[in-house]
Amino acid sequence: MKILSKVLLRWFLKKGWPWFVEHIWPVIEEEVFGVFAVVVPKFRENLLHWFGDRKKRQEEHATRKAEQADQRANEAQDKAEADKYRAVAEVWRDVAEDFRRENEDLKERVDFLLNQSASEFRHGVQSLAIKDIVEAGEKGTFKIKGREEPLSLPAPDE
Repeated sequence: MKILSKVLLRWFLKKGWPWFVEHIWPVIEEEVFGVFAVVVPKFRENLLHWFGDRKKRQEEHATRKAEQADQRANEAQDKAEADKYRAVAEVWRDVAEDFRRENEDLKERVDFLLNQSASEFRHGVQSLAIKDIVEAGEKGTFKIKGREEPLSLPAPDE
């Protein structure tokens, strides 16, 4: 039985491992890309929702303050008071516009960063040639690049 196990292990190291690297690893690689393609848009959506809601509430608050100041300007008894409230309303409109622009800028930045990250991730995985990192060694071992000791497979009788 031990002889058969050793023969099978040698066969795996000589034939099975190269076959795995050539045929199975590309499928795993594509699955990783597939998961990433699902996770990144959901992450983007959640991130934009979280930041966007906050900025949107700030923008709406500033818009309401501008409307209130306009209302007070319309109800003012004299021109000086009306001008004061119109100036306040203008400042609040500027603040609301600033929040709107910040929200748009945030969306653009998040899109840019996520697109850049996705591109770097894809390039990194594609350049990750498993045959360059893990090499089948003798007697049931795998040598992993950058690691001193080889990784041993369990003994055939375990």
